[in-house]
Amino acid sequence: MAPEPRHDYFLPSEKQSFVPSAELVARHQSLKWRNICGIALVHIWGIYALLHGLQTIKWSALLFSIVYGWAGGLGVTAGAHRLWSHRSYRAKWQLRVILAAFFYAAGLTTIHDWVRDHRVHHKFVDTSADPHNINRGFFFAHCGWIMTGKHPMVVQQGRKLNMEDILRDKVVSWCDENFYFMKAFFCFALPTLILRYVFDEPWWLCVGANIARYMISLNGVWSVNSVAHYFGGHPYDKNIQPAENWFVTACALGEGWHNYHHVFPFDYSSSEFGLKKNNATTVFINFFSLIGWARDMKTASKEMVQRHAARCGDGTY
Repeated sequence: MAPEPRHDYFLPSEKQSFVPSAELVARHQSLKWRNICGIALVHIWGIYALLHGLQTIKWSALLFSIVYGWAGGLGVTAGAHRLWSHRSYRAKWQLRVILAAFFYAAGLTTIHDWVRDHRVHHKFVDTSADPHNINRGFFFAHCGWIMTGKHPMVVQQGRKLNMEDILRDKVVSWCDENFYFMKAFFCFALPTLILRYVFDEPWWLCVGANIARYMISLNGVWSVNSVAHYFGGHPYDKNIQPAENWFVTACALGEGWHNYHHVFPFDYSSSEFGLKKNNATTVFINFFSLIGWARDMKTASKEMVQRHAARCGDGTY
């Protein structure tokens, strides 16, 4: 019988191509104090805003902040992740524009850099070449990796990736070239101005509510790298650390079915489930497929999933 094909097309033939010296690692991994101070400030300000602002904010303004946070999350999950990183479906330029704007509302890095890091993560998951290697601890995988320079193996393997598909995407190229404007406008200025001039909230509450939204959004995205690599079951493959985690699915719009995703990264749904399992991103993509803006969605067949789970799973499938 022929061996079953490997479905993670980012997996390399070798996990480790070189072992850098301790001196080289130390030089590359100095603390990034700007990021440390920025993350700390966002959390202090965001927690203060939650404690004081929830008592006075209008329900309509609160609902807007929640929906805006969901939009930013979809920019990451449906955009940077399932579309641009894994090419699990195709999108017309109109949807790509929406997803790019949503992505910058989440306030992360450029789309190009996010995709590169995520592809390296899949290719070298839970090794020294993984940007947020869970074996370095829960905090490191959650946000500590943003507070330090990258491990030299991450840098080396990132340079080897073929990113031509991202460089050819005119929507991504324009947005990334205007990174500072896109992030400042969609993550900070626009939602703050809407809260002020549409919902007539005081300036201190507009800014505080937006920072709180940003803080919650960041931790939702980060939880996929930490919580979903630390807690949960392994029905599809017990030999890898990514796990099925309902909490992360709720926080990250369907991204918590992580054991499945690392076995079948090409599947546009990142799971076997749609709305019935809180996979909001799949529902979002399905909607745009109905109007013709999303197409060619890739999926793993039921037989393929069952076969892999029977051979490699933990017996709970």
